[in-house]
Amino acid sequence: MIVTGFYLHLPEFLHFFFALIASIHTTQVIIILLIKTIFGLHTLIFKREKFYVRNSPLNKYATIISQAIYCLKVGCATTAAGASFLAGGMAYDSLLVEAGRERVFMPMMGAVYKGVFGELPQIQGNNQSGGTNPIPETTNKGVLELVKEYQKMTAEERNQFMADINKSVAEQRREIDEKKNN
Repeated sequence: MIVTGFYLHLPEFLHFFFALIASIHTTQVIIILLIKTIFGLHTLIFKREKFYVRNSPLNKYATIISQAIYCLKVGCATTAAGASFLAGGMAYDSLLVEAGRERVFMPMMGAVYKGVFGELPQIQGNNQSGGTNPIPETTNKGVLELVKEYQKMTAEERNQFMADINKSVAEQRREIDEKKNN
């Protein structure tokens, strides 16, 4: 109810109650997530003998398969708990907003996302939809000029342009194949 915001349709005195229950549940899920992850990694790293299959003509393959299945089992458990962690973070944020404070979890997750993936470079320019073009600025100005010219072309000119490029690529491939054969 916290994630969808459905609780906002209920009486106002229940808002804090639902956010509190969601926060307590999230704390429980986070603790279980940590325990499962640590136990699963400990088992995979330090107790490998549990996975050895003996007295089988395919013992090496069966050992590898049993390790992979256990890894999937741990992965599925931690993925579900991770999703609950994200939903719980949203619940904490809604609890903070109800208390008149700033959100903490979602801005933190946004900062982590930017830290991992970085920000997209964009230059301002008009495209056909009226927004900005997400064209990265490069040191090769010729590429940017070519893209701008392509955007100005009509459909026929674009088709001819692409046909010329395909023709050029095919010629270059032929030349490379001839060099390999000689």
